Amino acid sequence: MPWIFLTLAILFACIGVAGALWGGAKALEAERLKRAGVPAEAVIVRIDREEFHTRKNEVEEVHYRYFEVISYPTSEGEREARLWVKAETEPLRAVGDKVAVRFNPANPSQVVEAEGSRQLRGAAAGIIFGLIFAGASAFIALRVSRGLSAAPVLGAAAAAVLILALSLFLMRGRIAQALPAADEAALVHSGGLLLELPDLKPYTGRVRVRGASGDVRVVRYKDGKPVEAPPAKP
Repeated sequence: MPWIFLTLAILFACIGVAGALWGGAKALEAERLKRAGVPAEAVIVRIDREEFHTRKNEVEEVHYRYFEVISYPTSEGEREARLWVKAETEPLRAVGDKVAVRFNPANPSQVVEAEGSRQLRGAAAGIIFGLIFAGASAFIALRVSRGLSAAPVLGAAAAAVLILALSLFLMRGRIAQALPAADEAALVHSGGLLLELPDLKPYTGRVRVRGASGDVRVVRYKDGKPVEAPPAKP
């Protein structure tokens, strides 16, 4: 039935927009981590290779993508992490090469290269792909809607928005944790205010606060003071 295809097209358009927004959030998070993360000197310990297949002119082709795996010191000991994926045509560092990185002290597994813009370029690619996907889905929705009356079109749009809204509501906790937010360990408390390093200005924004049981809560701050009361510390 045409209205089912219209509902799916509208839903996919919404997903494309959400993907673009997600890419933007990851870009902001990478930029914040490069600016406020803890600096460390990492070492390339190995190169991981993953195989994937594509088809060109009805012929299956085998390609590879590569991940430089680094080891870096943290307060919890040595950690390993993969750097951003590299294609076959991109040069790879050698095992033993050193890389300047910055990591999240509250979650040391979050790490970015201190120099370069690979994370930002990857996030930008996600934004572009999401917008293209949303545009293509919107185009299909417009084509399908031409043969329908107003009632099925409005009904399909309402159904798609309802499905998306319900999905976002059910995932609201995970979304709140994934959106850009500073880590409490990267800020400093002084005079009853939360200050941003290195200029020691009162912080305004979202902060991840780790509770006594290890749970993480996102708290909004304005001018150095919490808008919501943070969990009690031991």
